[in-house]
Amino acid sequence: MLRDKMWVIQTRGLEDTTLHLLTLQKKIGVTIAGGTGIKSLLSKRKRKIVNVFLLMLMSVPSVSERIAAALVARWPGLCQLQQQLEQNPNALRQIQVTAKRKIGPAVIKSLVKHLL
Repeated sequence: MLRDKMWVIQTRGLEDTTLHLLTLQKKIGVTIAGGTGIKSLLSKRKRKIVNVFLLMLMSVPSVSERIAAALVARWPGLCQLQQQLEQNPNALRQIQVTAKRKIGPAVIKSLVKHLL
């Protein structure tokens, strides 16, 4: 911390980190926005099924928020995605993540490993 002049704030987990970020947001008065629109991980009332599925997919190694959002747009539920992975996992290679990027074989392999 002293050499690189970077402050590291240790938290106890995702909820503690979220609380800390919300407190910082209130103090500085700037809204912190995410790419998929996941507003709060704390309140169960604010959670939507889509957000929960996004969070599940993002917990799989090598699946980013953008990849998870692209998968949820195509397969809105876990069962549908698992069926696609069982039948033809290479069909996921056609899913556009960004304008120039599609889902790669490493991501597909990780999804197969963790979801089937």
